[in-house]
Amino acid sequence: MPHSTSTLSSLPPFPSDLPHAPIARISSAALLSHDPAASASLLEACRTYGFFYLDLRDSEVGKTLVAEAERLLALAQSSFRLPLEEKNGFHLERGVSMFGYKAAGTVKQTDATKRPDSTEFWNVGKDHMHGIVPSRPYPGVITKEGELFRGFMERAHGVGMEVCRALERELGLGSGELEGLNRFDMPSGDHVRLTRKKAVQDEGAVGLPSHTDFGSVTVLFNWLGGLQIESRTEGRVGEWEWVVPMEGHAVVNLGMSIVFMGGIVVSWLVLTLVLKGMRWSRSPTGR
Repeated sequence: MPHSTSTLSSLPPFPSDLPHAPIARISSAALLSHDPAASASLLEACRTYGFFYLDLRDSEVGKTLVAEAERLLALAQSSFRLPLEEKNGFHLERGVSMFGYKAAGTVKQTDATKRPDSTEFWNVGKDHMHGIVPSRPYPGVITKEGELFRGFMERAHGVGMEVCRALERELGLGSGELEGLNRFDMPSGDHVRLTRKKAVQDEGAVGLPSHTDFGSVTVLFNWLGGLQIESRTEGRVGEWEWVVPMEGHAVVNLGMSIVFMGGIVVSWLVLTLVLKGMRWSRSPTGR
């Protein structure tokens, strides 16, 4: 049985006085076994908040993903400690490729505030790690862990496809209609993102501007709780709520690609994320 030391259990508890998003919690074992109740809950989650917790503690695949996520967190910490000059040598080509390193300080042109972000990340392509297309360069701290990336990518993709299968069943689509558009062996934008949001003193600083995910399914491992989503709670609709990290859970949401591919009409198309991914500053930071 996979085992890893939990980073979350070593961190201060998430503040109880902040508004918590009441998103659904779904068992990975139930999802993998095609349990009808789990599939129905998944669709309902997609039609309301658009996000749900996936409990990974009750399946072998889930336990392995949690252990691998902990190893990737340690790897991320090492990769972000590299000198900025060295990291910038692997910088992604903005508007050309999404893979590589992104430094903090980017201004998203679609963001009304035009505030520079305070988040840096590495995007490591699935196609690069699996030899589906020629790889761009990555630093040695990443390339030497190719086996870890490949295993995590395969398992996380498999979880995403179980989400697609559940939606196919619930929406009356043909078997493979969504899954077939996300084949693992075909070139795609599928990637592992390692993210760091440094603690800053400016309360107006933005981690990442509000956005919707562009891909199919996002499986997010989050330790310090920087993720915010728009509320769907009566009396609070449109306000920001925090997604609290939970031991042994991932946060799952659908990206715009799967919405369009599946013709899924849901109420959360304008939901936004502010901070996401791997971070380890000592306290949550505002949007």
